[in-house]
Amino acid sequence: MQHANDTNAILMAELQQHPQFVAAVTTSACDENDLKHDAMGLLNAHFDVELGAVAPGDTKHVGFQYLKTADALFAAQAIAHDDFDRANEQFRNILKYQRGDGQLPHLVYGASVPSAQQWIASNLTFYPGPGFWAHKNVSNSSTSLVTSSVLAPPIAADVAWQIFRLVPYETALGVVSYRTAAVKFLCDVYAPLKKLQTLLLETRAVNMSSNHSDLLLAAHHPWETFSSLSPHWKRYLEELKSADDYVKVTSAIPDQAKARFRLGAGSLYSASESVDDLYEPMIYLAECIHKALHDPSSSANSGKISHPCGFAVYDLEFNSLALRSSLALVQIARVLVDQSSVCSEFTHTREELLAEVSALRAVAARLEFAILGSQKQQTHGLWNSTSQFFDDSTASSPVSPVTSVHSLRGLLPGYAATLPSGMNMGILEHFLAPSATMFHFFCTKYAPPFFTCTPELGNQPMSLLVYNYFVQRAFMTNDFPGIAEYVRNKTREMVCDATMGGPSTTIVPSPVLLSLAYDARTAQPVGGFDDGYIGSTLAAAAFLNILLPSVAAPPSPDAPPVDHRMLTVIMCIELVVAFVVALGCFLFSVYFVIKRPRDTQYNTSSSDTTRARALSGRRQPKAAASGAEKKAKLHDEDDDDRVPGRRQRRSNAQQQGDRIVYAELSDAENSQDLEESLLSDDEDLAYGSFDSADPHGDQHERNHTSTSWGALKDALAAISPW
Repeated sequence: MQHANDTNAILMAELQQHPQFVAAVTTSACDENDLKHDAMGLLNAHFDVELGAVAPGDTKHVGFQYLKTADALFAAQAIAHDDFDRANEQFRNILKYQRGDGQLPHLVYGASVPSAQQWIASNLTFYPGPGFWAHKNVSNSSTSLVTSSVLAPPIAADVAWQIFRLVPYETALGVVSYRTAAVKFLCDVYAPLKKLQTLLLETRAVNMSSNHSDLLLAAHHPWETFSSLSPHWKRYLEELKSADDYVKVTSAIPDQAKARFRLGAGSLYSASESVDDLYEPMIYLAECIHKALHDPSSSANSGKISHPCGFAVYDLEFNSLALRSSLALVQIARVLVDQSSVCSEFTHTREELLAEVSALRAVAARLEFAILGSQKQQTHGLWNSTSQFFDDSTASSPVSPVTSVHSLRGLLPGYAATLPSGMNMGILEHFLAPSATMFHFFCTKYAPPFFTCTPELGNQPMSLLVYNYFVQRAFMTNDFPGIAEYVRNKTREMVCDATMGGPSTTIVPSPVLLSLAYDARTAQPVGGFDDGYIGSTLAAAAFLNILLPSVAAPPSPDAPPVDHRMLTVIMCIELVVAFVVALGCFLFSVYFVIKRPRDTQYNTSSSDTTRARALSGRRQPKAAASGAEKKAKLHDEDDDDRVPGRRQRRSNAQQQGDRIVYAELSDAENSQDLEESLLSDDEDLAYGSFDSADPHGDQHERNHTSTSWGALKDALAAISPW
């Protein structure tokens, strides 16, 4: 404990040489939104324009310009919560440093670092310089920058899938779908990610070419995981000390680099133990990897090496991360099967993608079988039924699990995949039901410590932000949202108390105190843990990924999604239609007003003709009388002559009948005149019709037509904007 405090004091003294990064910690009440804002601001402040992604820090904090690939990937995932386009761009920039064989390097050195420099002349880093890795046969895909020969932790495919899931959905005609930009992102990154997995299978797999149903991948260096300081590496690294050139390689390590590593491991190991048992073997192993990678006599050149210096550890964490990325790659391929048509430069056909989905699913199934086992075949994989936890496998026998020190690494299979119910309940015993006979992680006020509550290393319990993220996602994956929310809230409370309880003036680039490690009992941040420091971008990225949701919220079924783009199109169409209808109504109104009937003298010949037709109609029955009727009439007249007074009476009746007929005829003529006054024959053709009037009409009608068209032209000219 005293040694850890001394090393933290050394780091603070070193950082105090840079007063421009001194920032006062806020004294107001801790607010979650402020924590998120400060953490995101830290990522934005450390964005390296030249490297195209978030760097671990500027040179005044980390010693030199470089990019740590895994940290930058997690930072891109955190940025995707606010800005998909920036996250998309940074992820693509990271893939530019992928080697031609598919390897994604652990470190990328900036152009400001001399390429021939073997070691960085600073006590702020323990990594070798670019000259340590430089080789004339090194071929990067699209950059000339020097990169390390050590592989980055296999998280790239998983991060790509998480970024895709954070993209808000879009709707078209009420149908929810993925954004086109998000699908294009998957199209562009699919081939590099698949190439990376192919490299892992060709160089790291055991039983890959055999008929075994299980599949484990070998880690070639502790830096290929996030737990390089875990004590389980010591027994594997110990075997390297017997190499003939071990002393020659390790003696070239400068004291400044050793001092920085002692600082980063001081909270777990003594000064001599951290350097002798961890750091020096790690550097020697890095030299072995570099030589094997570029040895022309290697049977599998260009990165296809089996075991550098005989080192191959089937690490639980490495395989869990690889399994999660394999499952993510399956999901990416499945999306592209249906959505890749929007990608113009994507060359895979649907049939090819379906075949690749089957192959990727088979690889993921073999990895899952090796780690989780199978209930049908009654195998347990790396599950230890006695301790109810997952163990590492030995280097000599990958199927024989063994773990000397239990830690949160044993929960990572749950982070990678859904566990069987029996394993779920067994793991819960270590978090919800602590007992004297079972190790547990429920012993602190804050988030679970990295190691068990039993002080196996004799030091204070440490809470690591990166593993808090793994634990939270593990419980979410296995349908324990309550425990996942508990881990989230306790992590936030720990960072909040660390910020509020810190000194009034602390050397940090943002008000919030973010560190890779905290004291799980007091929330005191560790000034230097591993290669991190207070204000680490990896800590900020992990903290944001814990607090923020893991996926974009889908549209609620109770509130149908609003397609604003389609709504705008519909509104424009409605406005155009309404304008056309209104203009048509106006033009028709003008036309009918102009073409209305005029007060003119009607044609009398038409009335006379009509009257003549009526009279002839009235007289037609009398003219058509038969000869018999005439004889009867003559007979009646003879009777009238013989009967006195009868002729007079008949004459009176005849006069009365004529008056009635005349009255009826007058009524008919008046009615016909009224009809003609309302609508004449010529007006019936012209008014309300688009047909032109009779060209042989009178001169008045022709003048009326010319006047109408002139008035219409004048009306249109008056309302026209031209």
